[in-house]
Amino acid sequence: FGGTYFAAIAAAEAALNLGGADMWDHFKTCYNEASFVAVANTEDDKLDANKDGIVDVQQMSTNDLINHKAKVAMMSVKDPMKLQQAVTSLINVWVAVIATLKFQFAKTVAVALGIANMLSLPACRVVGPLLCAVMGPDLN
Repeated sequence: FGGTYFAAIAAAEAALNLGGADMWDHFKTCYNEASFVAVANTEDDKLDANKDGIVDVQQMSTNDLINHKAKVAMMSVKDPMKLQQAVTSLINVWVAVIATLKFQFAKTVAVALGIANMLSLPACRVVGPLLCAVMGPDLN
């Protein structure tokens, strides 16, 4: 019938079978590239190109700052193709786990509804007379 334990096993198996073997390598790639972006971001936050005593990022509008920081991040990535492959693989693993859990949930709900449907008539036959006796003759 299932449960949390079986759903966790199914999710782990989906992750391992659909890309989980390389998952840690992909996490390392993302972490390393994010480290390069963090260093570049820290250096950019200190930059005062026009030498007016105010750092440039504090003088930018919100839209300009977002565009500027995106450009700094993209330029600081050392191996964009490897990062793209890592992110794509991690998303594939995540989608596989979500799909497996949704399928497991749908299967569990279908079994539960089938059991409930089969038990409704016997439950009415057993509990019905007791309820009629308890509720009184007005509700018969």
